Amino acid sequence: MRRVLIAVLSLVFSMATLAGSSLRMKIDGPVNNNRYFLYVTHVGAVSILNGNAGRAYPIVEQGNIQTIMVVDASNMSMHPQRLPASCNISVDGNQTVTVRGTLVQGANGNAQISNMRCSVN
Repeated sequence: MRRVLIAVLSLVFSMATLAGSSLRMKIDGPVNNNRYFLYVTHVGAVSILNGNAGRAYPIVEQGNIQTIMVVDASNMSMHPQRLPASCNISVDGNQTVTVRGTLVQGANGNAQISNMRCSVN
């Protein structure tokens, strides 16, 4: 009985993940050492390196994307990004949000994404 319950719960979880919204990214720049992460509302902090390699991250709650930050794991600093109009969106079920741009060092060595734009499919 326990095995059946575990199998059913695993199936339900995998179906919920596949049917839900997801975040993808295509960010150029110095992201090849897994030092930088992207924090996005309703997603959390996720690896830019793995995202660029094709990993899709589940968006766990529907709603407006209010915050995008670059997290520098080398010094645990968080750098808020100005949201362009294309990223000021509301995410509904079964949508994929893709964040694009170029990771650069801004003022005071703060990491930022230049030319950031978002698309929803």
